[in-house]
Amino acid sequence: MHRKMLLLLLLLSVLRPFETASMSLMETLVQKELSGYRQDKWCEEHGGLARRVLADQTLIDCLTETHAIKFEPAANWDRAIGRALFYGLKTDKRAGLVLIFERKEDDAFWQSMNQVIKHFNLPIDAWKIGQQ
Repeated sequence: MHRKMLLLLLLLSVLRPFETASMSLMETLVQKELSGYRQDKWCEEHGGLARRVLADQTLIDCLTETHAIKFEPAANWDRAIGRALFYGLKTDKRAGLVLIFERKEDDAFWQSMNQVIKHFNLPIDAWKIGQQ
């Protein structure tokens, strides 16, 4: 009996890292799918078309009558500003940026982004979705 218990504990310790890795992978896949769903839903609710490809192969996350919109996790707000401006340039529409909040603390990123937009008077409209 003692030997069986040791073997079981050994087996569990060997499998545990794979369980964690596969759960982490599964959580990432579910999160990506949920994020894509939220983006599509937001875009549709705002009268836009999701994932539009331009003639030069630029992929626009959401294109509305007035805006070319980039969706990005809040932590990547700084890179997203440049991309949103580029979308606006390529489409001759106003740049839009939707920050995806993944946790409550993401509000600090929202504040930073808005400070930069205001300070430099950037032609970007911003929205947020997700956990707030």
